[in-house]
Amino acid sequence: MNQNLENAIDLENDELIVENYNNDDQDDQLVSQLQEILISEDFEKLSQDFLREKCLVFEETESKEYKEIFKLYQSAIQLYLNEKLKVELTLEKLQSLPLDEAMNETLASLFDYDLFKDIMVETRIRVEEEERTIKKSTNKATKGYKQAPQQNIFSSGQAIQFEKKPLKNQTPQDLRPDLFFNVVPLSTPKVNRKQA
Repeated sequence: MNQNLENAIDLENDELIVENYNNDDQDDQLVSQLQEILISEDFEKLSQDFLREKCLVFEETESKEYKEIFKLYQSAIQLYLNEKLKVELTLEKLQSLPLDEAMNETLASLFDYDLFKDIMVETRIRVEEEERTIKKSTNKATKGYKQAPQQNIFSSGQAIQFEKKPLKNQTPQDLRPDLFFNVVPLSTPKVNRKQA
């Protein structure tokens, strides 16, 4: 006989126990919805963002702060699941649901502090390695280029002075600052006009 039907029938009284049957049916529906949530990109992002944000404090040693972060993680995941499922789901209820192996693996760090800590330490190592790789690639890209000192004429304390110098082959009245080109005045050609 089907397990759900056995739960639904009280063999001694031959009465239907509707509550148990409905609870099993609700649990199956809840597990189905939960499975969709756990494989979603949103859940993955929430989980990874939390791990990356908090992982830098984790080391192989033990600290009271680690357990506080673990409780924060549990609360964040529980709140997210409750919002998505639109039910009040406790960690105990979540742990009692008939989850498949993949779902149990996904949620294992939610129930096991030692596993959570190991994941955080691994995440810290991975994040630090990524930062070193980025730094190396940045250094390679800028290798050979020396950055000029950030100085301009105003920060050097020196003023720019312009002097008038006579240009070669010019009369003194045509003296101009160096910043102008040596302009030769144009002469107008003389035109013979016939008088009428």
